[in-house]
Amino acid sequence: MHHSQEPNPKNLPKQRNLFSLAKSLPLEDSVVVEIGFNAGHSCLLMLLAHPKLQVIAFDLCEHAYTRACFDILQAAFPGRLRLVPGKSQQTLPRWVADHEERADLIHIDGDHDPQAAKADLKNARALARLGAWVVFDDTCFTPLKAVWNEMLEAQFISIPERQFCATTRHSIARYVQKHSKQDDLLSILRPALEHRGRMRHVLVMAPTDHGQDSLLGYLCKHRLWSGKASSKKLVPSTTERHQSHWISLPLRFEPRDELPHLLQLVAPHFADVQQITDCLPLADGILLVVDCAEGLTESFCQVFGTAVARGLQPVLFLNKLDKLLSLEPDNELCYQRLCNILERLNSMIEGVPSLKPLCVEDGNVVFGRGSLSVAESIGGWGFTLAHFITEMAKKKSWTEEQVAKLTPRLWGDHFYNGRWGTEGER
Repeated sequence: MHHSQEPNPKNLPKQRNLFSLAKSLPLEDSVVVEIGFNAGHSCLLMLLAHPKLQVIAFDLCEHAYTRACFDILQAAFPGRLRLVPGKSQQTLPRWVADHEERADLIHIDGDHDPQAAKADLKNARALARLGAWVVFDDTCFTPLKAVWNEMLEAQFISIPERQFCATTRHSIARYVQKHSKQDDLLSILRPALEHRGRMRHVLVMAPTDHGQDSLLGYLCKHRLWSGKASSKKLVPSTTERHQSHWISLPLRFEPRDELPHLLQLVAPHFADVQQITDCLPLADGILLVVDCAEGLTESFCQVFGTAVARGLQPVLFLNKLDKLLSLEPDNELCYQRLCNILERLNSMIEGVPSLKPLCVEDGNVVFGRGSLSVAESIGGWGFTLAHFITEMAKKKSWTEEQVAKLTPRLWGDHFYNGRWGTEGER
């Protein structure tokens, strides 16, 4: 099939897996090592999936078309592709010794001799970051499948919980690395500390100080530290507003079956425009904390406009929803006030094509309840529209069909009268 121009349907699951793996890697500083470049089909797939991916390809270069195909891809993706010619069992260990660069994904599709393939699988671990993915090709062949099973039994690699397209054309796992003690905080955070793409700085902005310190205090309490090095000194004051003019709070975020990310929340004083502006070049995104009852201020909108002009993606936290409801008994006026806040912020985002607008349905708008005691009693400081409908469905015993009908009407010019008809209609 290497010399055929006809598509092979049996390769489609394999192609989807490679594409999704490459796409899921961190945006910054992600590297793929491919052993067996051949004509560059897999390499092209991964480069298309990730806008900043770097690929280091090892190949014998025994085919006349290999270098020609590499030159075409290098011209199409300048600065993102390197070719290391020679036998990978020799060139790979030399590369590891001479370079500090490490990879997030290893794709092994080179020598099909079992011993050579086993050597590639072993040698590549020295080039892998902690928890790196490894894709071992052609395990439909019995000798290569035996090599794969041997490495699994030796706990050299481990099968992840993540689901992939079923295929016998390749197998997917993570490299198993030796860890320090489980209570060693640096060991826990190592995947984030050694990968620039897994560290993010989020600037916390607010028109006033109402709720900002309380939110940071709650996040600090639930920041997912499990090591001995977690420090109580990082807890912001919630009894006196902004005793310090600067709060810097590290949070550990660990998605299911993914490596941990380190989020650094940076919260300058809300009124210090110069300090906020100085933080903008360092930030990767913005967390907006807006008091629903007090709304936006002109100075805040000016600073926010500067931030979005730099391409910083915002997430909106509409805080103290309970306060707004107590001050304004008319629910329709409450809804209009929230819409006005969203519309004004989105009007400033519209001019930046790379940014997504703030949309309640997409989950980048979080509603805050305002009271820490109330929030903690129901499991969180805030909720999105999806969280709300999920909890309501549990309490009301709604069917999936009823939830599906109601969800599109939770936000907008709709209302719910609290009753279902005999046919499940509102």
